[in-house]
Amino acid sequence: MSRITSLRILLALATLKDMRIFAWDVDSAYLHSKIDHNIYVRLPDGYEKPGKVGKLNKALYGLPEAAWVWREDLEEKLKSLGFAPLKSDCGVFISKTTSGFTAIDTHVDDATGICSSEEEELRIKCGIQKFYKIKEKIQLTPSRS
Repeated sequence: MSRITSLRILLALATLKDMRIFAWDVDSAYLHSKIDHNIYVRLPDGYEKPGKVGKLNKALYGLPEAAWVWREDLEEKLKSLGFAPLKSDCGVFISKTTSGFTAIDTHVDDATGICSSEEEELRIKCGIQKFYKIKEKIQLTPSRS
């Protein structure tokens, strides 16, 4: 969950350097995150059994720690793909490889990124799809004039 200033800087950099811009949304993001402690809930209407409760194995929307657990899960997955969070904004992740430079700005379950090549964009997209189902929001390529 980055600062809006970081996103503006990334988009300005992409424009100045003719970089590719992409954005995606992770489907059911909070449901990917495992909870590391016990949380018990009342069973929903229609499933009630006297004296029984349900134990959550994964985070749910509305759970106070859901956003934190999701953020940790996303960071772990991005690090496995060669990204590192910025020290100045832990919601922005940077990767520099032989195929190019990529920066991803995260906000809850959305990500907006810039990258220097189509090859790099495909590497990131394929990598993240190993972990999550994503919906692409935009994909802009630089105009080579």
